Amino acid sequence: MSIFDNILGTNLRDIILTGFIELNSGDELNTLYFNEEHIYLDFHTFFLLLAYEEEQDTFNISIENKVEFNFSIDAEDQYVSTSIHSLFITDTVSELQVSRVVVYSDADKMKALELILSNDQQLFFDSTYFTGIKMGEEYVKKIFIENHLAFTKEIFE
Repeated sequence: MSIFDNILGTNLRDIILTGFIELNSGDELNTLYFNEEHIYLDFHTFFLLLAYEEEQDTFNISIENKVEFNFSIDAEDQYVSTSIHSLFITDTVSELQVSRVVVYSDADKMKALELILSNDQQLFFDSTYFTGIKMGEEYVKKIFIENHLAFTKEIFE
């Protein structure tokens, strides 16, 4: 059984980014930085972690029990996590299951991941877009395909 079999038919509850707040003194505004190298997909009983690997422009996927901060910050700064679910999911009221997963690979390295939800919405994760993981819908997929003509595609349904 693959990791993707675990998410097929499962409700996607949330999409979470981690980061930190740079706490400034005085009248300066605090600055919020997001870590786009780790995206957590919340499936209620577990999290699917998409972790960017800079050396290979790819990402690794693992199942996690909780959201973790996999980076260090200065002592005066503060870790944060935030939901970006409503920025990407068009139907934020219904329970949306993952109905299909498409993995895009190049030389056996996962370069992109596509999730098709039960409302036919597409979420596309691209590890080759500058640094970190670029997340979006059809436009992100289109750019990925234009820039990577040679890839293999594996579909899980």
